[in-house]
Amino acid sequence: MKFIQVVSILCLAAAAVQGQAPGRRCANPIVRKEIRQLSQGERDAFFNAVKTLQSQGQFDKFPADHLQNSPTIHGNAIFLPWHRRYILEFERALRRVNPSVTLPYWDWTMDSQDPASSQVLTGNYVGGNGEGDSKCVATGPFARYNMNVPNRHCLRRDFNRGNSISSWWPVESMRVMTNDAQTYRDLREGLEFGQHGNVHLGVRGDMEAMYAPNDPIFFLHHAMCDKVWSVWQLQDPTNRVYMYDGEDHQGRPVTLDDTLPALPGRVGDMMDQYSQNVCYEYTTSLYDQGMRANAPQPQPPRNANNDNTPPPRDAQTGNGNQQVAPQRGNRQQEQQQEDDDGFLPDDDNFDFAPVRRRSYSVTAPGDNGPAYSTDEAKPQSPKHRRKGGKHRKAKLSPPERLPESWIKMNCLNATRVRSFEDRHFSIIEAINNLEDYVPMVFRSVTDAIEPIIDGTGLLADSLLDGLLGHSHSSKDRLSSSDEFTTYQK
Repeated sequence: MKFIQVVSILCLAAAAVQGQAPGRRCANPIVRKEIRQLSQGERDAFFNAVKTLQSQGQFDKFPADHLQNSPTIHGNAIFLPWHRRYILEFERALRRVNPSVTLPYWDWTMDSQDPASSQVLTGNYVGGNGEGDSKCVATGPFARYNMNVPNRHCLRRDFNRGNSISSWWPVESMRVMTNDAQTYRDLREGLEFGQHGNVHLGVRGDMEAMYAPNDPIFFLHHAMCDKVWSVWQLQDPTNRVYMYDGEDHQGRPVTLDDTLPALPGRVGDMMDQYSQNVCYEYTTSLYDQGMRANAPQPQPPRNANNDNTPPPRDAQTGNGNQQVAPQRGNRQQEQQQEDDDGFLPDDDNFDFAPVRRRSYSVTAPGDNGPAYSTDEAKPQSPKHRRKGGKHRKAKLSPPERLPESWIKMNCLNATRVRSFEDRHFSIIEAINNLEDYVPMVFRSVTDAIEPIIDGTGLLADSLLDGLLGHSHSSKDRLSSSDEFTTYQK
């Protein structure tokens, strides 16, 4: 068949990976979908709502607020809760135009090795690169879109490699970043030091400035950053939903009672996405698949307590005043504190198993959820092919380092950024040295679903089990009745 429908994970269980936060009070959360999960009608409704905000003069507030508050909302603890509230306010503005609209996210792990070829960056979605000397966007719903912040100009995109975009961190690296994160600060820094900047600097144009919200891609990108935080929180909701540690932009210890610059409410209001005043959840995508599968998780080196490495920070839970030490989540092995010269894992920690073929039936979803077609979820180049029943090796390309100008503009710690990059470059190198492992982004549609489901509903045991010594317990099953009871609304 020209189109092979595969199971949308949304049909298996709404927000399956994420579970439920403690004390959930939200009866009917709105569902944010990956943009390629939207129907044509849903996409058009979203695009039209954005353009309506612009034509009515309501759009400019968003890039203006981001620009004016940029020194206080980047490179410190407030980064994630502030942007959660910010994109929530944008979504609510869209829903006042059209109540059926929800904010989609862009799972950039699906496009990490060749972002410019993503379907998201085509005329049927958000449009592509800018053209000519002006770099004005000329395709898609925002073609010849005029912006007013900081001054009158066309919406600009200027891909960082001409007509292409350098690679972004793959899902395997995102898995390592997420599992490395034992505190909120770890997770926040992993995002700011990694994919957050890579996407902004890949698209460029308006996206590389602090008025980046001129480009609707900004909101899709930050919805994905928020999803990463959400998944991390709900891996261990008791300890992580209200975990908040670190300092503000002036170096003062943060609390859940801190206010959100230019936005209503306080930090604590944004920690639980299932609270009555927030009330949304995300569908699943390739990123969740990488989190569920036993993807690479190297051990940090064992020589800890280097003078240049900040000690673990206290986390805050509950009432916004009491400081408690963060408890560890469901990690199978204790991590040593990272040292400051690269977080470099030992080579022998990368004991990954090859991908094995399993037989199972894949059913198309019904009316209650979208599905990807082979055209919409193609493996990225270089495509892997089978020869003699085996995968031919495809290698991951690492992203570019964040430039010093970006690090300075976002108030990041340059030493810690470079350490993060060094660690993850070494992870990509180790993955590329594996003989039989095929990175997720290179697999076909059916291969991509394979690590999640086999004939019994058990997670395939062939994906990168060795390092963490994972055993397949009942928690690994997606299709058991107990698991559906746990995860469904």
